[in-house]
Amino acid sequence: PLRKTFSNILQNVASPLTFIHDILQFKGERAANTFFRFLINSTLGLGGIFDVATDIGIPYHKEDMGLTMANYGIEGGPYLMLPILGPSNFRDALGRLTDAFLNPLRLVLFHNDLENVYYGQLAVGTLDERANSVDLTDRINKTPDPYVQYRTLYLQNRSYRERDREVNTSDLPGAGDE
Repeated sequence: PLRKTFSNILQNVASPLTFIHDILQFKGERAANTFFRFLINSTLGLGGIFDVATDIGIPYHKEDMGLTMANYGIEGGPYLMLPILGPSNFRDALGRLTDAFLNPLRLVLFHNDLENVYYGQLAVGTLDERANSVDLTDRINKTPDPYVQYRTLYLQNRSYRERDREVNTSDLPGAGDE
């Protein structure tokens, strides 16, 4: 329950940046959903502790500068395995750096001399990502060539997200066959 609470808060804190990318990608409906999701979870969800928005039918999605650049036709470039950060490509690595500087939370906290709060949020966010992917990475690391698996999964996932698709069991082969 504690891990889920931290994940909810981190998703809520990431919403303003997602909102900016929704706008930059001219995705009005997604921007409205992100805005209302943030508003609902920040108020009724007590600052994002509870994910009330999902319960009422406003699902979470995440956008980033790499996806925004992809939306404008910028290719990913070569695949990279970044120390600590993991799989990426040149466009997404540049996008990650840009997001770090343009993040509204960072701008507010740095303006108010609260840089350590931002760095703490980054650290907790990194730990949350790791905790949410530990089962997958353990399975990948047991394959004959983990590098190829990471690359393939990363590139497929980004390609899927570039098309605004979420992994859905109804998309899997044989779904609905009874």
